[in-house]
Amino acid sequence: MIQLAGAQGVYTLSITNTGLTPTAGMLIVTDMLPPSLTYVSAIGPGWTCSAADQVVSCSNPGASDPGASTAITLAVSVASSAWPGATNMAVVSNDSDLNTANKSIGDPTLVLLPSHLIRPPTRR
Repeated sequence: MIQLAGAQGVYTLSITNTGLTPTAGMLIVTDMLPPSLTYVSAIGPGWTCSAADQVVSCSNPGASDPGASTAITLAVSVASSAWPGATNMAVVSNDSDLNTANKSIGDPTLVLLPSHLIRPPTRR
């Protein structure tokens, strides 16, 4: 992914039940934003999201059938300190899912500086 420093960036957190049985209970997604990204908003069908400092928490009370997918759109403000890159990490959890191998993912993001922040080299 590529983001521009000083602008709003968007991540899509896609959650898919890859198991053979439906999930039971609450689905929870926790996203640890790097210090150079600031929470703006998070929305998704059936999801309730909030943020405290750099931790974004989203919950969905619905069961997820095998093969079913859902998504959360996470908007962030990208600071110039994110240059040259940042990695956004998210983890999904559900008490009925015993497979812990596929619960987290990181999204390495290339951060570009706007041209007005780039200083040309000085000649000596």
